[in-house]
Amino acid sequence: MKILISTIFSFYYIFCTAQSIKIEWQKTIGFKKNDAITSILEDAEHNLVLAGFSQNDGFEINLWMVKMNKNGEVLWDKVLPAHGIQNVSDIIEWNEGYLVVVNNLVAQQQNILLIEIDKNGNVLYQNPVNMDRRLRINAIVKYQKHLYLAGSRQHHTNHSITEGIIIKMDKSFNSIWEKTFIPNVSSFKNPEGLLQVQAAIIEANDIMISATGAIIVTGYASSEKVTDFWTAKVNQQAETLWEKNINEYYGGDEAYQVLLTDDDQLLIVGTRYDKLSNVGYRGNLILLDEETGKVIFSKTYKHKASNFFDRITRAIDLEDGYLLLGTSGEEPWKSKNISLELDTWLVQTDQQGNMLWEEKLKIEGEQHGSQIIKTQQGEVFIFAKTWHNTKGGTDVQIIKLKP
Repeated sequence: MKILISTIFSFYYIFCTAQSIKIEWQKTIGFKKNDAITSILEDAEHNLVLAGFSQNDGFEINLWMVKMNKNGEVLWDKVLPAHGIQNVSDIIEWNEGYLVVVNNLVAQQQNILLIEIDKNGNVLYQNPVNMDRRLRINAIVKYQKHLYLAGSRQHHTNHSITEGIIIKMDKSFNSIWEKTFIPNVSSFKNPEGLLQVQAAIIEANDIMISATGAIIVTGYASSEKVTDFWTAKVNQQAETLWEKNINEYYGGDEAYQVLLTDDDQLLIVGTRYDKLSNVGYRGNLILLDEETGKVIFSKTYKHKASNFFDRITRAIDLEDGYLLLGTSGEEPWKSKNISLELDTWLVQTDQQGNMLWEEKLKIEGEQHGSQIIKTQQGEVFIFAKTWHNTKGGTDVQIIKLKP
């Protein structure tokens, strides 16, 4: 299958409050239907390896991988067909190739595949993760000789409960231990006086290893305020060192990423939804003390011209602060088009989380900023899912920022 690519090698300026963003080049990749990239890495050869999904003519969703150099030249791209729906959650370097985590849904039954792929995109082996109940894996990290997987699974007796989970594996994919986090189960009256009954859930969206070798997971947990930002620290013996829920508003909060800062603190990246005041979605950045889990700061962000939909999902650590990536747009009922007016959104902050500037990347079509990476040489690449009315599907927009 031939990949469809359009490239614009140009300098593109967006004027912001404090500085302008310069785009060195941008490229669109994709096929005829819906395509997306959900995870990226820079490999040992300093190429970018992208993992996501591509929808075929039969509406099956398959694993899609692309390897490209930093000039935007595609070295290879592979669609790896399989039965069912393959939702790719993460990719890491593994042995002399890559390891991809796939949540595979077949006939309403979900199983986890760890797929080993060589440097040329060839599948070497598919390792199923056999569990006794429904499991979802959202992230994976390698530390020393072990793998750590984070996600959630349904409780074995009460199907209204979804537990957060960490699985530690050896290099042969044998489970060493499993650590679960049980959510609070509650029925209550919300601030509007209505009885609120909800399923109890903890979802671990990201995982990392701290400078001390502790395991950090972040995501969201159900609570009396709907959902909270949730983060936990666990040692190598699966003992919980601390567990933290943060929610200052009544609404839905969710953390998508955790980063280790230069001074070994934890940066939690996410989005909150304030239900009662109707301010909509706001990007959120929380800095936690790694030792205790204490909140150092919590900041929210909105686009200057938007009043409803401002989401932050990813960030990178800069020398003097953080660069945040997300999506910004208007309220759906105020949109003049059939498709929502959404754009990729960048926010730069200082080290205390104070906004320095923010701006949208206005490119044709509806866009969702999805991934951002800073290479070992300090280059910054942005990945966005774009919707084009003429095509009727989604592509992947790749942007390299000029220093």
